[in-house]
Order: sequence, then structure tokens, then C-alpha cells
Amino acid sequence: MCLMNTTHVSFTRAIALIVGTVSVGFVVTQLDVTIVNIALAKISADLHASVAGLQWIVDAYTLAFAVLMLSAGVLGDRLGARRMYAAGIVIFALGSLGCGLALSDVTLVASRALQGVGAAAMLPNSLALLNQACSHDPRLRARAVGL
Repeated sequence: MCLMNTTHVSFTRAIALIVGTVSVGFVVTQLDVTIVNIALAKISADLHASVAGLQWIVDAYTLAFAVLMLSAGVLGDRLGARRMYAAGIVIFALGSLGCGLALSDVTLVASRALQGVGAAAMLPNSLALLNQACSHDPRLRARAVGL
């Protein structure tokens, strides 16, 4: 997306839209790292999960997220940050749907791992999208990343 030829007003709106969009993805990816901890007692009771199962429910997301983040950034460079970010949202949403429908701890672990794959695709590519949108103005880029 080339924003360099637009007027200052529409450029500011475009940057605000991009910042808002990638911020939602950032918040969701970071929130999901720890939010499941709140529900572990209920998950254990409902799914009859063992302590080891509960550990995997927490760790599957973080492990997939951490392991794939650099690779997802490289794929974003090759395939396009926008495409990878969008794919990340879809993958994350499918993982979230799987989590909501999970009837066993194994299904929940697999769904959490899928969420981690989606998060890994979103996070580095969200920063790349901000960088692309603001590349001609370092101060604006710093402000957008700061927001």
C-alpha cells in the first residue's frame, strides 16, 4: 500500500486506520499469552484435564508463538506483510473457534497451538505494516509504533 502520494489529511487517517488495526492484533496476541490462566480451574473441571494437560494448554500457545515468530516475519518479507497479517488473523480466529468448541484437553491444546501460529504471523507483520506505511517519515513511524 503506497501512502506517499496522498494528502496530509488522508495520510493521517490511513496511518490511524493501520495503527488501530494492528493494535487490535497486538492486544489479542499478547492477551492470549496469559488470559487462559484465569480459567484453568474451570477448564480442569469441565474437561477433566490433568496438571500436565493444563500446562500444555498454557504452553502450546506460547511455544508455537515463540518458535514461529521469526519465520513468520521472513514469510511476511517474501509474501507480503499484509497477506501474512491477514492470514494470521484467520488462523488465530480458527484456533479461537477450536478453543471454544473443544471437548477435551487434547483438542484445546491443539487449538491453542493454532492460535499461537496465528499470533506468530500477526505480530512481526503488524510492525512491518506500520514501517511500510510510515517509511518516508521516521518521526511518524516512531509515533505510530509508540501508539
